[in-house]
Formats: sequence, structure tokens, C-alpha cells
Amino acid sequence: QFEDEILRKLDSEVEGGRGDEQYKQLFESILLSCCQRHPELAKPGENFVALVTGLLERLLDYRAVMNDENKTYSMSCTVNLLNFYKEIDRQAMYIRYLYKLKDLHVSYENYTEGAYTLLLHARLLKWSDEANTAPMQALHSPSLHTQRQLKEALYNQIINYFDQGKMWEEAIHICKELAEQYESEVFDYEMLSDILQREAKFYEKILKVLRPSPDYFAVGYYGQGFPTFLRNKVFIYRGKEYERREDFEMRLLSPFPNAEKLKSTSPPGEDITSSPGQYIQCFTVQPVEEAKVRFKDRSIPEQITNFYKANHVQKFSYSRPFKKGPKDPDNEFATMWIERTTFVTAYPLPGILRWFAVNSTTTTIISPLENAIETMMKTNEKIMSEINRHQNDPSLPVNPLSMLLNGIVDPAVMGGFAKYETAFFQESYLQEHPEDEGNIEKLKDLIAWQVPLLAEGIRIHRRKVTEDLWPFHERMEECFVQLRAKVESQYGVREMVCFEDRRSGRPRSMAWGPDWDRLSHAGDRQVLCTEATLTPKPAPRTSESEDRRNERKENRSSTFFGYRRQDLCQSISELPEPKDEKRRLSRNMSESSLGSSDGKQPPASRDTPGPQPSTPGLSLSPTGFGGRVKSASKAPPL
Repeated sequence: QFEDEILRKLDSEVEGGRGDEQYKQLFESILLSCCQRHPELAKPGENFVALVTGLLERLLDYRAVMNDENKTYSMSCTVNLLNFYKEIDRQAMYIRYLYKLKDLHVSYENYTEGAYTLLLHARLLKWSDEANTAPMQALHSPSLHTQRQLKEALYNQIINYFDQGKMWEEAIHICKELAEQYESEVFDYEMLSDILQREAKFYEKILKVLRPSPDYFAVGYYGQGFPTFLRNKVFIYRGKEYERREDFEMRLLSPFPNAEKLKSTSPPGEDITSSPGQYIQCFTVQPVEEAKVRFKDRSIPEQITNFYKANHVQKFSYSRPFKKGPKDPDNEFATMWIERTTFVTAYPLPGILRWFAVNSTTTTIISPLENAIETMMKTNEKIMSEINRHQNDPSLPVNPLSMLLNGIVDPAVMGGFAKYETAFFQESYLQEHPEDEGNIEKLKDLIAWQVPLLAEGIRIHRRKVTEDLWPFHERMEECFVQLRAKVESQYGVREMVCFEDRRSGRPRSMAWGPDWDRLSHAGDRQVLCTEATLTPKPAPRTSESEDRRNERKENRSSTFFGYRRQDLCQSISELPEPKDEKRRLSRNMSESSLGSSDGKQPPASRDTPGPQPSTPGLSLSPTGFGGRVKSASKAPPL
């Protein structure tokens, strides 16, 4: 009782302006010396002094920033306090600061963080009719007598906050828990109907409402001039929607007008960390997505997968390029090494704060060849993403697709991957680095797989390009024809595998990557995309609305690359010569025979060593793509 009374009084007195750092030191030294004179009070007295001084330190930090115009650091101090009260099992004080934190978040429109904060209180309650003994907050109605009533009210408020924060996946989890109570515990079918309708709307919003992915920033506070909760620590911040780094830095520096911004992204030395000044370091980091087993080898809409790339993330990486070895003025890729730093935060983001402290950091070195493989994979993913976006929404503007395709197929723009071939595919490189033979094969495989992706992108571009951009498109097709002939002759032909959705639902995105280890699941039908050419000439249109309805109907029964109800799929791999538009090459293949038209199976590719899948005519590449792999007509230039 004495301890509880002291903690309550300290909380109110310090918040009211009493006490300072000197008082904390005097309290600690005087009381500790008194307790140590008595054997019975030595140990409990020492624990009590540590408890009170720990609370005083957090309360003084909180008071120092409580009245700042920028409430960012008030939130950090509030979390430090509520965590302290949770550790010493003072639930009433813990809940009090939970609601202070929630109010701060809502005032700054941090609805997602406000929802997570309220969820901490809701998790303390049971689905029972026990009386609610915790102190009532201003949010709660006096009629909420039981824990079930209070928990239900909190859950509905949390759902609203998650909805405002566009975290519909989290809102769905809460809806499911409420639905379980209405269906199986209280048998309130009217409320069950309402909550299921809300849940259905959230699923619809996931697929239809645009959600920009937030940027993440690493921020280091160095120097003895910062308060203790920031001093010489690194935090990962979650930016707001469409927030530029310049705007974020301005917001960050406003409470510290005398702080100096560090230009380097490397950790500072002791001369900075021990100095009496204030130094702030800020740079953008990339979230590292945790592998989702339930998404592996499945065709999933991008709107679903994109959410997990930037949410529920605890690891973040920063890549710093540097040169190593003799400089090659004609090919920078040969000496481009990457120093990659990975930051691990105390808790996943988003959470009850928009930032969390970094607990650990690791640094790895990426070789030029590994960097080339990563770059090619990202490029292929980007092409795949654009194709999926245009498959799902035909009304999208074509300009981003134009820039992406032209930057790859036109060597005058980016140089293509020719510099990779010069840097890594020469016989001299393999002799110097025999351990890189496997990675060289991966890079070749990624280059070969880029061709069918580019072909489909160009097919979509041809269908959507306007008349004034037609010369640009013809130039792009000419470049692609040359690029395809070169790649297929050296690295073989690749043909994508389409996975038909058994339910013939909405258009799907292909979830692919280097960790694919098989091509299909039991019960899924495989459709091989054979070689085809340009889109057939459309029939005369009746009306715009009818045409759009037909287009949507057609898309609903399609998979990636436009599978249309039949068990056959047109390929993306062949484009005609630009001047010969009448030329059409197509080949239909049934499900039962994925090999050649005469029933013979194609020979196994020499480019893809390792175990072969059981499906006839299909093979796996070193990078994990599923599809047909044909040998090159001549040996690669090693």
C-alpha cells in the first residue's frame, strides 16, 4: 500500500511541475544510505529505491516534452511510462497512460496506431459477464458494466480506427472475433449480420481502394545533448502517406533547432556520440518482408500481397554501393559492390507507435554478380507487376508501361543487360571465380525469363498505344525482336506457365520468386502458354458501356496472360515483324498434352540441371520459374 501510494503521488506531483533531476539524485542517495543501515530493510529498500528512481526518470522525460508543439516525443515518453507500469503490474496506471497515448494518436490522425493502442486494453478483458473493475475512461459509457460489454465497445471503436487507417486486414480479424461471439456465445444474429456486412466491405476495399505503401526512415540521434530516451539510439520511423523525405526531416528537426544533420549514412564515431551537441542522421530504408508460407506457389492478387510487403515488418535494410578493385571506366557493374545493413526493431511496424528503437544491426557484403542477380529479379518483378496491373484494370494509363519497357529493350536508353554479359560471362571471369558458376547460370536464366515477360508487356502496349505514339511503339518492337533473337539463341527459349484459377474468379497475380520449388498444387490445372502473336482485330463495337461490360466479363474468367475459359492459352513469346502485321503464329495445346503437337515430349533442357518436375514438358529453372525451357541454338559465350 505504501508503494502504491508513493507511485500515485509521484505521478501526479511530477506531472504538476514538481521535482527535477537533482531531486531524483538526492532521493536515491539519501534513502539508499538509510536503508543500508538496517539489515531487514537493505534488500527491499534497495528494490524500492530502484523502482522509484526508474519512475522518476521516465516522468521527468515525459514532463520535458509534454508541452512541446510537436507531440512525437511525448508519445515515446508515454509508451516508456505505460511499459514501466505494465512491468510492475500497476494496471490502473497502465490503462491511464494507454488512453493518453490513444488521444495523442487520434489528434495527429494516426488511426492505425490508435487502434493498436486500444487493442492493448481490449486484450486485458475477457468475454465474460464479470464486473468491470478497472477505472472507467471518458470514452466509455457508464452502462458498460461487464467486461463483455466493454470489450465489445472497444472492438467496435478499434474497427473504426483500422478502417480510417486503411488497415482492413486488421479490422477483418476483429470482425471475425466479434462474429464468433455473436454466433456461438450470445446468439445475436442481428449483430452477426451487421458485423459480417462490415467484414465484407473491408474485403471489397482491399481489392478496390488504392493504398499507397508508406516509406520507412532510419533516424539516429547522436550526442549527449539529447534526452536519455533518444541519446545515441537509432529508430525506424513509418512515414505518412505520400510523405517526402524532405518533409519528414523538417518535421523531425523542428523540436531540435540546434541539431546538426549528418550527411553520411555510416555510423558516427566516438567524437560525435560523446560530444555535448546534437547530431541527427536520417535516410530511407526498405522493409524486408517475412516469407509467407500460405502465399507460396499461389496466384494471388497484388492488392493482397502488397499489404504484407510494408506491414507487420520488423526488419529493414539499407544498401550502400561502393567500388572495390581496379576501376573499369567502361563497365561500372564489374566493380559495384553493395554493403547492406539490416536493422531489427524492438517490435513490428505498424504498432502502438509510428517508430520503434533498433535492437540489433547486421552488415553483409553483396558481390557485383549477386547485385546483378538481385537487379534482374527486381526488374522482372516490376514487369510482372505492371502486366498484372493492366490485366486487372484495362483503363490504366499506358505511360508507365511505355517507360519501363523502353528502358529495357532499347539499348540506347539503359544499355540493357549487355554490360552484365561483358562483366561476368567472359571465360576469364569464370577462371578467376569458379565458385560463381551457379550464380552465372542464375543470371542467364533470369535474362532468358525476361523475354516472355517483355513480350506480354509489348502485346499489352500495342493494344493500348495511341496513334501519336505508334512510331515509338514500332521502334520498341524492332529493338525487342533483335533482343529476343539474341537471348533465345544464347540462353534458350522460356515459355511461362499459366495457373488456372479453379473458381474462375477475378484476374490473378502470379506469386513467383527464387524460392519456388514446384510448379503446381494437387487439383490445380496447368495451362502452358504457347507462342502466339498480336491481339486479333476486334469486332465492331456496339456501345462503349457494352464493350466495357464484355471486357470486364472476359477478365473475370481470365488468369495471368488472359486465359479465357478454354483449356488453352495464347502465348506471349512471339511478336511479328513490325511491317508484317498479317503474320500470325499460334499453337494450341490441350491439358493432356503439354508437349509438341505430334505427341512427343521435348527433350530436357541442358540449361536447367537438378530435379525435374513430374509434369511432362515442363522444367524448373535455377531461379525457380515454372515453364518450358528450350535449349539455346548455340552455346553461351563462355
